[in-house]
Amino acid sequence: MFSETGGGATSAVIILALKVSYLDNMKYFVYYAAFLSFEIAVISVPKMLYAEDRPYWNDTRLAGNEENCSKEFGNPSGHTILAVGIATLACTDMWRALNAKRIRGGLSLGAFIAILVVTVPLSIFYVYAMAASRVITGAHATNQVVYAVFLGFWAAFSFILIVREPLFAEVEYLQSISISKDAGETETRELKEKRNSVLIKRWVIGTLAFVVLALLQLGAYWISKPYATISDLTLANIRYQCEEPELTRDDLGNNVSLKQVGLSIVGYGAYAGLLIQVGCFGTYSEMAQPEKYWFAKGLGRLGVLIPIMIIPLFLLVALPFKNPTMNMLFKKGVPTWLLLAAIGGFFDVLCFKWGLWDNKENQKDAGLREKEAKEKGELELKQDVGHSMQ
Repeated sequence: MFSETGGGATSAVIILALKVSYLDNMKYFVYYAAFLSFEIAVISVPKMLYAEDRPYWNDTRLAGNEENCSKEFGNPSGHTILAVGIATLACTDMWRALNAKRIRGGLSLGAFIAILVVTVPLSIFYVYAMAASRVITGAHATNQVVYAVFLGFWAAFSFILIVREPLFAEVEYLQSISISKDAGETETRELKEKRNSVLIKRWVIGTLAFVVLALLQLGAYWISKPYATISDLTLANIRYQCEEPELTRDDLGNNVSLKQVGLSIVGYGAYAGLLIQVGCFGTYSEMAQPEKYWFAKGLGRLGVLIPIMIIPLFLLVALPFKNPTMNMLFKKGVPTWLLLAAIGGFFDVLCFKWGLWDNKENQKDAGLREKEAKEKGELELKQDVGHSMQ
């Protein structure tokens, strides 16, 4: 069971948890979704090009050890790549946040070092345990998980060093041009046209980036098609291992990887959600992290997220497309895009409308009232002390 925690579902849970938990979420929502798209490509392209069998496809002594019977080729280990990549991104982001808090004086140096001492070994252990579990279950050979570890670190540090800051700046810029609640009355036609022009350009760039990523994977599929074959003996072993006697070659190997290409739209969906939010609704300039009842409001935001997810998730599970190309486009691609675009585009709007994010103006007014009350109390105290002295 532990072996399955390195899969895409775990990465999705982390992305959604970031989206629900705190207001400065859109940067991380788009960042982690884009990284997941990149990792899917990093997994799919070499899997299809190497076309290397999994150990238990050819050794029946390894039968029954994996929770889900994997039907793609085995090199590299996708679970290991995702585990390494997400663990690296999550830990570095957490350490950055804690270090910033330490610099501001909100965390002592000793506490910061203590957190590092705990989290670094835990992260290393998780990566090692994931890689080892994939070998123990027979899902991957040792060379496949070692290769995956290197690919996972390469993908993570490429994003951290090259993509992170420009992407954060891009999200912040788009949020800065977001319409406000008084946009209909105060925005000039020139400003509206400028923002619309920016959004159209960004939409085109985002679309082209996804198309390039998809074409890389589709290219690997067609390049490997002549030699990525499965023998009759291997097919018989897989049927036995997976306890699915009706399996055909169309259900195995690169045809499965082709279906997964549809999931790489996740980053494009998140970015599209940002553009929808900025262009149609705005409100970013007015939203604030809840100061009171933050836990109850967090549960409320989770309650908003669930119905938004129901229809796309139902489509992901229920659509009947078995043809690899149709599956990639309509069972994986369209529902995944709808899911991320809906969360990115509408989640914050609904939460703000229903009071699950605070209003900056209300917080400011409350802060002023609290400050005035405090100053009034101090003044009354001084007056009482003065009277008593007299």
